[in-house]
Amino acid sequence: MPLKNRMFLIILVILAVALAAVLLAPIAVSNGVRLWVWWFARQEGFFASIDRVEAPFLRPFVVVRFTSKASVTTQFALTSR
Repeated sequence: MPLKNRMFLIILVILAVALAAVLLAPIAVSNGVRLWVWWFARQEGFFASIDRVEAPFLRPFVVVRFTSKASVTTQFALTSR
């Protein structure tokens, strides 16, 4: 394969990967936030659920309807809208 074609192919692959990273960033952020909340709540003995995470590209994310409940022995619950 000539050098010119190889360079064109490498640049094309780099651009495709960069485009995929930009398009998939909101999905990765929303799932990452949901996973982090679940993991942290599990470590602390809580049950946490999130209705929806809005993560627009290059904007702050918004957690919609966050609910946290303590273990069965305590009577503590937190709900946010």
